[in-house]
Amino acid sequence: MVFGKAHIGAPVTPRQYILSPMHSSARTAISRDGFSRSVRHLLDRGLLTRERTFFDYGCGRGDDVAGLTALGFHAAGWDPNHRPHAERCEADIINLGYVLNVIDDPTERARALRAAWSLTRGVLAVRVLGTADRTAETVTPWRDGFRTGRGTFQKYFDDDELISFVDRTLGVQCVPVDPAHVLVFRDAQLEQAYLDYEPDTGSDLLLQSLEHPERVAKRRVEFERIRAENPDAAAAVGRHLLRYGLVPTEADSPDVATFASYGIRAREFCSALIATIGEQAWQAQLERIRNRMLKTIALAHFRHRPKASDFDASTQRAIRAHFGSFRTAVELSLQELRLVGQPDQIERACEGYGGGLLDEQALYVTQEDRPRLPLVLQLYIELGRLFYGELDDVDRFKIHKQSGKLTLLFYEDFETKGTERLQQRVKIDFRSRRMWVFGGGTGAA
Repeated sequence: MVFGKAHIGAPVTPRQYILSPMHSSARTAISRDGFSRSVRHLLDRGLLTRERTFFDYGCGRGDDVAGLTALGFHAAGWDPNHRPHAERCEADIINLGYVLNVIDDPTERARALRAAWSLTRGVLAVRVLGTADRTAETVTPWRDGFRTGRGTFQKYFDDDELISFVDRTLGVQCVPVDPAHVLVFRDAQLEQAYLDYEPDTGSDLLLQSLEHPERVAKRRVEFERIRAENPDAAAAVGRHLLRYGLVPTEADSPDVATFASYGIRAREFCSALIATIGEQAWQAQLERIRNRMLKTIALAHFRHRPKASDFDASTQRAIRAHFGSFRTAVELSLQELRLVGQPDQIERACEGYGGGLLDEQALYVTQEDRPRLPLVLQLYIELGRLFYGELDDVDRFKIHKQSGKLTLLFYEDFETKGTERLQQRVKIDFRSRRMWVFGGGTGAA
């Protein structure tokens, strides 16, 4: 299956990145019952869609490719051992999953990474084994990794080793998902959409509004008909309203055209939703929307000076509506970013929050607190993404008031049982730009 022009450059390596029979990567390919973690993340975050092409570079036995193809995705793959004759072709999404960690020659490892990047039109996903993936299996040190009892080579990447390797090899700043998983974007708008993602904080409001139509005073009959006959259109317009704080146009959502057949405009439907939500809850939602936009623009400064063209049309329109101009939003984001570097501001925000657990040195908060925190503390936590990667699996955040540190705390069965058995701590020092990973019983929090 050809998605774009075939890769015309030199082959990845004459040895197809297998350095010797003893360390054959063919023996590390495994069959899975579900999608790999890398592909699952691409699906969950909306990067991998049926409208985008996918190529698995080093696909092993092809489980991900087979699963995606069965679901109607445009997917193909190549593997030096299991699919050596398949064409290596360009695609919107390239997956390089658990490939670099089985190459025992650093030069060949870099060459494989560059070859996968050369095929990437949108985003390259790179996943390896990290130190947390080490098992009790007997291994023997070999080069910069280990020789396993099965005669295969495995390299376990330390803390920020993968991030440094990818940045240095490709000359492009990658986006970490976690220490063993990074994304490298060639498409700037796709990158911004990914970075702008956060769980839908307005979903509860939307469900509430659609569960109580009797509270809608305006155009009640039409509102109920749309709900009953076109629930997908109603939900799509509601999601847009709660994400951007604006009534969508047809350019934002094709579902807007559906409302004309009911004799109602999208604006009237959104007014009914807001009336159902209630003015106080709606104003709180608008505040969250503005904070999210400022937070996104502020974090963009760490890659380059933010430009309006980095954002999709819907986001650009929302920024202008909420802040007057993109320039004003950039200036406000810089003001908030400067506050993050002032310990007195952090301490004042921690003590004034009124939630979480506060002691003399720090404020402890959970995922539920994040959207309710003052913007300066939201930014403080988000800076942790630049070091660790995605923060959605962190159970508790320790915001140090004065020391410029953030500690990520992971507990056993925290969501289901609320237990306090600590499994892992990750301490990030923003001032020294260093990160440490500790087991549950080691290191200081």
